[in-house]
Amino acid sequence: MDIYEQKIRELLADMVRNGQPISDRYLPLLFPSAANLKGEYELVYKGKLPINMVDAQTLAAPLQRVREFPAVGAD
Repeated sequence: MDIYEQKIRELLADMVRNGQPISDRYLPLLFPSAANLKGEYELVYKGKLPINMVDAQTLAAPLQRVREFPAVGAD
């Protein structure tokens, strides 16, 4: 790591300590492994049901008749 990156890291650390927000452009410098993460992710944990099982166990909402108001000026 060069001296420039070290100075930026110190500046960002001070900003975090003081509760100031930091720009997203500095995230790769702070978290180098996060810069390579792209795509979609799914939270998986023990006991989590697949979406098709959740859909199968969810009760359907009752259907309702569509109501329409009479057109304006129609008598």
